[in-house]
Amino acid sequence: MKKSFIIILTSVVSFCFGATYTLDQAIEVALENNPDIKLMQETLKESQAKVSEAYGNAWPSLNLSAQYQRAFDQFSAFSGGGDSDENPFVNSGVFMDPTSPMFSAPTAALAQDLGGMMDFSSLTKDYTTAIQFELQQVLYAQGKISTGVSIAKKFDQITRDGINVTQAALRSEITQSFNQILYFKAAIDLYEKSIELANNHLKIAEISLENGLASEITVNRARLQIKDLESDLDKMENDLRLAQNALLLQMGMPWDPDVNFVGELTDPGSNPELPDTTFSTAISQRHEIKQLKSSEELQQEVLKINRADYLPMLVAGASAGWISATNGAFDFDFQPDQKVYIAFQMNLFNGFQTREKMTQSRTEIAKVRIQRDNAERGMRLQIEKEYTSVTDAIRRIGLRKETIDLAEQTLEMSEVAYNNGQATQMEFLDASLNVRKAHLEHLEALQDFNNALVRLQLATGNL
Repeated sequence: MKKSFIIILTSVVSFCFGATYTLDQAIEVALENNPDIKLMQETLKESQAKVSEAYGNAWPSLNLSAQYQRAFDQFSAFSGGGDSDENPFVNSGVFMDPTSPMFSAPTAALAQDLGGMMDFSSLTKDYTTAIQFELQQVLYAQGKISTGVSIAKKFDQITRDGINVTQAALRSEITQSFNQILYFKAAIDLYEKSIELANNHLKIAEISLENGLASEITVNRARLQIKDLESDLDKMENDLRLAQNALLLQMGMPWDPDVNFVGELTDPGSNPELPDTTFSTAISQRHEIKQLKSSEELQQEVLKINRADYLPMLVAGASAGWISATNGAFDFDFQPDQKVYIAFQMNLFNGFQTREKMTQSRTEIAKVRIQRDNAERGMRLQIEKEYTSVTDAIRRIGLRKETIDLAEQTLEMSEVAYNNGQATQMEFLDASLNVRKAHLEHLEALQDFNNALVRLQLATGNL
C-alpha cells in the first residue's frame, strides 16, 4: 500500500511540475518508444523463429492419414461397371460384350458357366477404410538443410545489425538535440545576468541624472539596452520551449510545457575520451559494414542453394497402417499394410532455370560488394570530417576562453572608468556587449564540440 501511494504521489508531482530527464534517461525513453526499433524487434523475433524452423527440417516427419471411401460405380476388366452388390460379370463384362475386341464365343461360353459358380463382384469393393502412419527422413537434401540454417542465421544477424544501426543514429540525434537545449539554458542564464548588470547600470545612470552628472540620453541608452536584452531573452526562452518539445517528439512522448532537461555541456578541458579514429578499427565497429558483410555471406549461401538443384535428393521412409475393403458400410475387416522405402529424385533438365538462378545470385553478391565499397569510402570521409570538426571546436573553445578573459577585464576597467567619469557610457555599453558576445560564442563552440564528438563516436562505431 505504501509503495502504491509513493507511485501515485510521484505521478501527481510529475503531472503538476513536468517530467525531468537526464541525457541517459532521454535516450532510454527514445529507444523504448521508437517505432522503427519496435518494428525491427518484431522482425528479429521472426528471424529467430526462422532459425528454429530451419533446424526442424533436419528432423524426421511423422504423419497420420485416415480415409473412408464409398465407391458408387467401379469398372473391372472382369466384371465391367456397376455396384459390387450386383454381378455384372455375366451381362456387361468386356469378355461378354460382342462389340468388344476381346470378345470370343468360347470365352463367353466359359464365362456363362463360371458366372453361375463364382461371384466376380468380389473383385471390387464399395467401402474402403484406410488408416496409416508414415515416417519420413531426408537422408540427403542436396545440402539445402544446413545451408538453410546458415541463411536463417545470417538473416537474424542482419536484423540485429539493423537494430544497432537505428539505435546508434537515434542516440546521436537525441544527444545533439539535448546539447541544443543545454546551450539555450546556459544562454538564458547569461542573458538574465546581463539584464541584472544592465539594471544596476540603469540605477547608477538615474542617480547621476538626479545629481546632474548625466543626461537623459544616458538614462535612455541604459533603458534601451535592457529592452534589447529582454527581447533577446524572450526569444531564447521560446526557442528553448520549442527545442524541448521537439526532443519530446523524438522521444515519442506527448507535448509537455513544463518538461525539464538537466545536464551540462562537456568541456574539452575535462579531457573527455576521444574514440579511436584508425580506419580499420572504425570500420570493424560500424554496424552498417557488419550488416553488408552478413548480406554478402547470405547471398553466398543462396548461391549454394541454387547450385544444389543439380544434385540428387534421397529420402527414406516407412509406413504402418490398416486397410479395410468391404461391401458393407460398417462391415470393417482391417488388414495390416506395412512398408519401407527409399526414394531417389534428381532433376535432369528444367529449362536452364538453375543456371539463371545462380546468375542472379552472383549479381546480388556483386551489388552488395559495390554497396560495401561505397559505404567504406563514405565512412572514411565522414570520420575525417568529424575529427576535423572536433579539433576545430577545441581550438575555438580555447580562443573563446581567452576572449572572455580579455572582455571581462575590459568591462571591469570600463565600469570603473565610467563611474569615475573617465569613460563614456558608450564605451561601457560596448564592453558589456563584448562580454556577452564572448560568452555566447564560447557556448556555441562548446555545443559544436559536443555535437561533433557524438558524430565522431557514431562515425567510428562507438555509439
